[in-house]
Amino acid sequence: MRAGRVVGFIWMDATAQLEALEREKERMVHRYLELQDQADELNEAIYRVCCDIEILNCKINRIKEELRLLARKAGMNAPIRPPPANGI
Repeated sequence: MRAGRVVGFIWMDATAQLEALEREKERMVHRYLELQDQADELNEAIYRVCCDIEILNCKINRIKEELRLLARKAGMNAPIRPPPANGI
């Protein structure tokens, strides 16, 4: 009879451990999904900023090209350089 009690105790202990591990796994999966949602939001924000930068690059290149054309018409051969970033 004693062997049956030992087996029963081991069974109950293993079952309790299994349930605890399953709860921990569920908690971690929930946290993973929360983090994935945050990552998706950040990736979307990064994509929008990249698109905005590309739009600005297109506008900058268009204006540079217009300035090159104007310079050629005026007989200027010097390359058009943007003003320094510090405004001096």
